[in-house]
Amino acid sequence: MAVLYAYTKVSDEYTTYQIAAPVDGSAVELCLLSDGRTVVSVTGELPDQPVQITVSRLVVTQELISEVREKSPHLKLIDSLVDQRIRSKYPLDKELYLARISIGSLSGAYEYKQGEAEEVAAFGQYAEQARLWGKEQRAELGL
Repeated sequence: MAVLYAYTKVSDEYTTYQIAAPVDGSAVELCLLSDGRTVVSVTGELPDQPVQITVSRLVVTQELISEVREKSPHLKLIDSLVDQRIRSKYPLDKELYLARISIGSLSGAYEYKQGEAEEVAAFGQYAEQARLWGKEQRAELGL
């Protein structure tokens, strides 16, 4: 499982120093936090790092997850792929229709017609599978 680290890149007149990735794993740069630190998802052991930078392991909090999800192109891609999976079978107008009749049924304002309850349940199951895939992808990145 991946671990999240943060560090601040340091530049001099010749180079920019950044995290040294593990030889036996991978490092995925996720985003730049509002405090200027770069978040990296690392699988494997970190090797010795350049003396110019300090790497610290991050504690995953809801605030951190929210900021990384907002700023990371990797996580935006995962969210987009979840939506694409759902849209491949259920266009947005169909999803909205199913949501409306489901809410109406739950509130007592609408009575399902033949087959609609099963269709709502099938959509819910399909959408939840897509969301679970996204959750698994984020977990692989340490979130």
